[in-house]
Amino acid sequence: MTEAERQLGLTGMGNLYGRVPAKLPRGPLTGLWPAETEAPNDELTYADFMRKNGASEGAVELLSVGFNALMGDGPGTYSALMMLYGDMFTNNHTVRLQIVDGNDKFPAAFASKLGDRISYNSPVTSIGQDSDKVWVTVDNGGTQHQVTGDYLICTLPFTVLRDIPVSPAFTEEKQCAIRTLKYTSAVRICLQFSDAFWLKEGLYGLAVTDLPMMIAYPQPNQAPPGGILNVLSTGASARQLASLEESARLETVLCQISEFFPQARALYVGGVTKDWDSDPYARGGYAYFEKGQVIPLTRAIELSERRICFAGDHASLLSGWMEGALNSGLRAAATVGSSASGASQAGYLTPVNIHSIV
Repeated sequence: MTEAERQLGLTGMGNLYGRVPAKLPRGPLTGLWPAETEAPNDELTYADFMRKNGASEGAVELLSVGFNALMGDGPGTYSALMMLYGDMFTNNHTVRLQIVDGNDKFPAAFASKLGDRISYNSPVTSIGQDSDKVWVTVDNGGTQHQVTGDYLICTLPFTVLRDIPVSPAFTEEKQCAIRTLKYTSAVRICLQFSDAFWLKEGLYGLAVTDLPMMIAYPQPNQAPPGGILNVLSTGASARQLASLEESARLETVLCQISEFFPQARALYVGGVTKDWDSDPYARGGYAYFEKGQVIPLTRAIELSERRICFAGDHASLLSGWMEGALNSGLRAAATVGSSASGASQAGYLTPVNIHSIV
């Protein structure tokens, strides 16, 4: 690094080399985006974007640790345009919200409304459609069962969808998007402690490291005196942890946390881990766009295939966030609403045959 970069420090270098330039609009993110003027940034990786802004190789290496490393295998693997969109979004949405009593309350609210229209434990084995209807074949306890509807909103990750037969085949543009969209390897580890020791030291509990554990952050609103630290590891580090048995993952991360929180081991109660690569219904943590993919693939992903619409966080540039999944769901619902025969208002669903498969 240069002496000037050392004087700037990590935050200063991040603001200078890696954040959204002041000239970019910061109004509501509605309508078409990105503007044509931002399209060239899709031809750069985020690491290249920082170099273009004057960062030395040492600065790029330092800025590739932590939050910038959470997509793909780091800033050298994903499109700068994807990161710029995320920055623009956070610049416009400074309030962070959480669901009271946990995220599982959100799908539970849907389940209470849908009732027996949800088919649980029913993996999809094929999808088909014609001019009048769409159908999904599922495996329900070894028995093949077909669910028919007027429209289908498909939220399957493309890592899963690419192995499911579809008839008639999707357009070549859609098939290309399904084949080529990459997913970030991700492992999350939750460690419970009998005492939230970091609070007693006047610390928030956030740790950003260059260790395989990568990032640790506290679970909010825990009843005192206990506490939970969440660890998120992605890319090669996640694959390294995923290769271990769960007990070894927990021990590895506990050892690493103990390097900067020495009291952690004595207060450790237990933990759980989640590897999304090995989950057959995910096969990856969340999607990311390589350089040159944002503009063509987002267009292809959003494209409806006759009676089939697509949603999910992968159908958004806010990949990995519920916000992206919700935005894409609203878009897909509006598409169905405007396409359904007899729609009374654009964006509102008329009574059509809706069924949810989980």
